[in-house]
Amino acid sequence: GDARSPFHNAPDPQLFFNSAQHRQALDTLGAALRTRRGLFLLMGEIGTGKTTLCRYLQQNLPPHFRFGQISNPFVSPREFEDQILRELGLPDEGPRRDFFRTLGEHLLDEHRAGRTIVLTIDEGHLISLELFDHILILSNIQHEGVHLLQIVLAGQPELQEILKRPRFASLNQRISTRIFLTGLGLEETGAYIRHRLSLVPSRVPVAFSDKAVQAVWKGSGGIPRLINHICERALAKNYGENRGSEISAQLIREVLGEPAIKPLLPRQGKGRPRGGLGRFLAGLGGAVVLTLALLLGLSRFAPDLLSLWPTLPEKAPARVALQEQGLPGPRQPSSAPAAAPKGVARPEGAGDGSTLPPAGAGEPDPARTASGVAAPQDPPAAAEDSDG
Repeated sequence: GDARSPFHNAPDPQLFFNSAQHRQALDTLGAALRTRRGLFLLMGEIGTGKTTLCRYLQQNLPPHFRFGQISNPFVSPREFEDQILRELGLPDEGPRRDFFRTLGEHLLDEHRAGRTIVLTIDEGHLISLELFDHILILSNIQHEGVHLLQIVLAGQPELQEILKRPRFASLNQRISTRIFLTGLGLEETGAYIRHRLSLVPSRVPVAFSDKAVQAVWKGSGGIPRLINHICERALAKNYGENRGSEISAQLIREVLGEPAIKPLLPRQGKGRPRGGLGRFLAGLGGAVVLTLALLLGLSRFAPDLLSLWPTLPEKAPARVALQEQGLPGPRQPSSAPAAAPKGVARPEGAGDGSTLPPAGAGEPDPARTASGVAAPQDPPAAAEDSDG
């Protein structure tokens, strides 16, 4: 019989689960490879099935597709080149060669023979920055407008943040297709567990109750790799303790609390994985807490702040009240016109209640057009040099 566990975690295309999002990813990526669009991005959190999807695609595309796989991101540019040559069946030893010329000639020969070469680069978020420069050049190998090398760059969401750097703007713009993988939903988690048990039966026939599936989903966030960890441990515990043919929610809760499993779980593992509404409510709750903290802080320091505020003078008693007591009221401003400064003539009519119009008010302004909009004025002429 099959010695594998139903939930072993090695990327195995034979155990590939065709969820709605994985099926859509396969269709999108397959169409992009057939039309030779050049550079593709496959992203997802740890354990969402990126590597398994690439290997499943490799096994299920027509024979004229040839694949090369780069799995080790911690290599130098020269080692990166050597890996590519080995993956494509080209010699990587001997005297120093022109890597891009050698590769380009091989890709052109394959293209003329009707074959499509696909290079998948795993753990793309961990490769060195120099390798991104190599990928840019690789993505530009073309013949008559056709990309000769199809590159699938897979990695965690940090990969997209790296590509947003100005240094990689050209590479980022060349990406024709972007695919994001997320966790499974509750129903798909149950279907995933049943799928695994149907392909690789456990030592003792067993089933997961509906509440056990829900507990697995809550604990794992729907991440396939974490589902595997939880279910594999649950099978071993159920078998070792002879708990029967059904995995219960209580058993799953015990597994989630074990030291070997608990550190693997996402932060929200004890509750329902947050969707859009969950994130909104969490943000709203944070805003409420922050507002309350500010109010408490202001109430604590308000007396001290008020003590520093300048004291406003009291309003003066009304003038009428002062006159009733025989006291002089506030001095009123004199109606007589103020004396003009010495040597300055007072305008005629000033101070006698008349309002002087601005100079030229009765004449049309030549600076305005017939429509009433100010016409552009010529800039003042520059003063000529007095020295001639």
